[in-house]
Amino acid sequence: MSTNITVSEIFKAAALAPRGPVRWGEQVSERQPGVYVIALVQQPDANCGSIDVAYLHDSARVRWVPAQSVIYIGRTRRPLSRRIGEFYRHTYGNPRPHRGGQDVLLLNCPQWVYWSPTENPVLAEYQMIRCFWERVGRFPFANRIRAARAETIERRACE
Repeated sequence: MSTNITVSEIFKAAALAPRGPVRWGEQVSERQPGVYVIALVQQPDANCGSIDVAYLHDSARVRWVPAQSVIYIGRTRRPLSRRIGEFYRHTYGNPRPHRGGQDVLLLNCPQWVYWSPTENPVLAEYQMIRCFWERVGRFPFANRIRAARAETIERRACE
């Protein structure tokens, strides 16, 4: 079922346009709440080539989604600059400041951050993850979604 999906298509699912990108670790100056995507491509309409993830531990490698440029979809009700900054400072395995998506920190390849402000980041994130799920049949690599939330997304995707 795996079909390539681009960063632009993910944002379009929520009627948004991606801003950026910035290279992983570079400051995002957006002060509004919104959604963000961590991707393996610098161009939002590009597809991803093959990435060697043999070095990943089995527990992470089984979640790898080959040939997908989008590796994480997130949201915040706080300023995007603050939340993304927390992600950059996060140490793998710690519960704070940004446990969600921490598998991104395991990758040894260039990563890019895209974002878009929105008044309803919860709905936008849902629409973006649902779009990924419908096209690919799985969640993005670093999105570990609680079982109850995953069942809701899966059920709605099948409606």
